[in-house]
Amino acid sequence: MESRYWYHEAFQILLEFPGSPDEPHLYTTVTVRERAVRIERLESAILTRLSYFAQGSMADGMGALFLVLADRGRIDWNFMEDLARREQVDRLLEGIKHMAWSVDWTDPPSRERLEDQLFGLKNPGYAPIMEDAEE
Repeated sequence: MESRYWYHEAFQILLEFPGSPDEPHLYTTVTVRERAVRIERLESAILTRLSYFAQGSMADGMGALFLVLADRGRIDWNFMEDLARREQVDRLLEGIKHMAWSVDWTDPPSRERLEDQLFGLKNPGYAPIMEDAEE
C-alpha cells in the first residue's frame, strides 16, 4: 500500500485509510465474510468531509451531503451533532441536513445548483440560486 487508498481484489472494493485510529469512539466493528473488520463510523466520515468543506473543498461538501442523504436513517444524530460542535462545523452540518431533507431528490437539482447552495452555507451573506422562486 503506497497511499491511504487500497483496492481489495477479493472484495472488489476501494478502501480508504484516513489516518490512525487514535479516537476509538470514532470507529466501529463490522463482520465481513465471518471476519471482524474495524471501520470508521459514518458520523466520523461525515465530520471529516465537513471539516475539509469548511477549509474550502467543495467536493467534500458534496460528499458530506450525499453521505447524509444516503444514510440519514442510520446516523446517530446526537453523536454527530456533538462531533460537529466540537470541531466547530455545526452550522455547516445543519445546512447540509436542511439540504438533504428539503430538496426534491426525485427530480434533483443540477450539480451547479447544489454547489451554489453549498457555497451559500459557507458564505451566509450569499443568496443561493436554490432559494430563488422558480416559475
